[in-house]
Order: sequence, then C-alpha cells, then structure tokens
Amino acid sequence: MIKRLACIYLFSFVILMSMAAGAQDLHVVTEDYAPYNYSENGEIVGFSTEVLRAILKRAEVGYQIEMLPWARAYRIAQGAKGVLIYSMARTPERENQFHWVGPLAPRSVHLFRLATRRDIAPKTDAELTGYRMGVVRADATEALALGWGFVPDKNLMVAKDIAQLLRLLDAGRIDVVPANPLMFQHDLKRDGRNAADYPSCYSVNFDDGYYLGISRGSNPRLIERIRKAFDALSKEGVLDQIRSRYEGLMFK
Repeated sequence: MIKRLACIYLFSFVILMSMAAGAQDLHVVTEDYAPYNYSENGEIVGFSTEVLRAILKRAEVGYQIEMLPWARAYRIAQGAKGVLIYSMARTPERENQFHWVGPLAPRSVHLFRLATRRDIAPKTDAELTGYRMGVVRADATEALALGWGFVPDKNLMVAKDIAQLLRLLDAGRIDVVPANPLMFQHDLKRDGRNAADYPSCYSVNFDDGYYLGISRGSNPRLIERIRKAFDALSKEGVLDQIRSRYEGLMFK
C-alpha cells in the first residue's frame, strides 16, 4: 500500500513539474529600435512589440519585457534559457544560436553620412573600406562591416548605441554609419536633428528580415506553442491587420 501511494505521489509530481515547465514564463529582452520596439510614456511599444504581444497572448505564455542596450540584451539571450529577444536580424552568424520565429518585417541597411561630405559616394562594397565606419556593438551591422573587410580600431569604431555614433559622425571621427533607415530617421527626429543633414549614400537589401529569437536550451514545448501561435495569427490575417496600421511608415 505504501509503495503504491509512493508511486502515485511520484507520478503526480512528475505531471505537475511537466505542467510547470510547459507554463514557463519568458524573459523578453529588446532594445530601443523604433519604430519596431521603443519606449513611449513608460511603455514598450512599436510594430514588433505589438506583434510579439499578440503572439504570446495566443500562445498563453506569460512574459515580462525588459529594454536594454543591445549588446547586453544579446548577451543575456545567448547565455540563459527561456529568453526571447527581438527585433533581431536572422544572419548566418546567428542562425544556430537561437530558435527563430518570423519573419516579422523585411530588413535593409543604408549608410548615412554628413550632408557636407559629398565626397563620400561609394558605388560598390569594395569601395566601402576606404571610409571610417561606426557600428553598434553586437548589432548585425558589426558582422556586416567585418564581412566587408573593416578592421576594428583601424577603420571601424564600435559604440554602444546610435546616439553615440551620431556624436562621432558630427565630430568627424567616423565617415559613415550603417543603420536601418526607418530607425535612423526616427532617432534623428527624436534628437531634434534634420534628416536632410544626414543623407543616405549607399544601401543594401537582405532576404533574412527581422525575427523573434528564442535562446537555445529553452523548453521545446514553449517554443512550439509560440511558433504555432505565429502561424495561426498569420493565417487568420491578424498580423496583416497589425501591419496595416504601420502602412506607409514601414511597409510599401
């Protein structure tokens, strides 16, 4: 009898632990990357944030969003289980480091210069290393710059955010800044800068897009629920409805 009760208790414990694992909350990390994800009146908002909230609501997953400098958010997502990071470019260098859900939106990168530097007019990737570039630490543009042949501390300077890069650009310490054009224009407007003073001089389009990235080692059932929620919302047109509210700003 005692042995039978012990087996029942053990079985119940295993079931409860399994249920708890399936109901695991997510630690969500992101950066200030408007209009995809940013803080407004104390709330984290933006296109990707709206999509994320809809997905996790459908998946019935609890979560808390924390806004951090990108390098720190990325480090947390790489080193802990049960972490979701967004909006993240799905690059070859990152492919095996995360479980991916998406895509959320297309991705492009432009190089921006000072309007007074009309001499900066690259036509090919091979010409880019003739200039000094600044990138955000751990951002996809850092890997992009290294792939182009830029060398850290020689013709590549790494900063913590776009605001710091703009100061370096204004001071003439770098020549160009690679950035998502929507995010860059938003940051210029927020800082009271004139976009005409920082024109684009080169552009690159990508096939990968922006995604949600879930850390390796996270609960497989949790990942599957999030993926199924994304697929369901896509088929039902819910994600298209969210995109329609950003028409003209992000989607042509």
